[in-house]
Amino acid sequence: MAWMSINKRRKKKLFRRRASHSSSTPKKNKLWSKQKLRKDLYYRNRATQRKKREWLSATLKKVYLLVSITTLSFLIYFLFFTNFFRVEKVVLIDNVEVNQTEVEEAFNKFATRKILWVLPADNIFLLDKNSLNDFLLAEIPRLEQIEIEKKLTDVIKVKVRERQLLLVWVAGNQLHYVDQYGSICCRATLDEVVERDLPLVYDSNDREVYLREEVVTRNFVGFLQDLHQQFPLQINVDIKKFWAPSILAKEVHLETTGGWRVYFSIDRSVESQLGDLKVVMDEQIKEGIERVDYIDLRIGNWAYYKYK
Repeated sequence: MAWMSINKRRKKKLFRRRASHSSSTPKKNKLWSKQKLRKDLYYRNRATQRKKREWLSATLKKVYLLVSITTLSFLIYFLFFTNFFRVEKVVLIDNVEVNQTEVEEAFNKFATRKILWVLPADNIFLLDKNSLNDFLLAEIPRLEQIEIEKKLTDVIKVKVRERQLLLVWVAGNQLHYVDQYGSICCRATLDEVVERDLPLVYDSNDREVYLREEVVTRNFVGFLQDLHQQFPLQINVDIKKFWAPSILAKEVHLETTGGWRVYFSIDRSVESQLGDLKVVMDEQIKEGIERVDYIDLRIGNWAYYKYK
């Protein structure tokens, strides 16, 4: 009986332990389910917040992009398409005969150009000085050299050097100025020629000439200038006109108002040839100068003359 009671007691204790173990298990399951729910809610909140942040970031990027494009578009329009930075005034410097109006009209033609079919060529930032330089030289042949300087925000300075108008080239019914390089500079009018008192040089070939074309050499121009000044002073006879046989010929023919002619070589000095001419006129021709057809001084130390 004693043994049976011990077993009963053990069974009771074991039953109590099992009962207590079975009664505590639901509490752990219940706690675990709450923790899981909290974790689910936590991760759901984090995912929601992350989505909100991503949406906000994407929205801000779009706003920044829109603002940047709008600002850039406004700056481009303000800098290149408004009149604020368009050249409105051209200041001409060191000009002698080329006037302000002539340069302004040429610049207005240049301003009608477009860069890349859209951008204005007269914008102070886009203005190409080399292009403007070439354009003005082509429009105003009397100009030899140009220096352009930009002045913000709408002014440019044009410093010019003009070609010297030294001769008048006569070909057919057209008059052209010849510069110091022997090139055709620009058209001339009869009134201008009379006012300037420049030597008239007739083209013996009577051919058409073009701007910038070299019709005579520099030596020819220098020689003719000296001859035009010294002949009336030393010979006391007025000059009617000059003749140029060709661009390659190293000679010039002079015709006086009396109708007689003199042939000069440009390889010899004007002084020596005029000295020879005076000797011939004083010692050989004397009073019969009106009957002379021409006097040839082209060969050194010799003088030939022919009567009409």
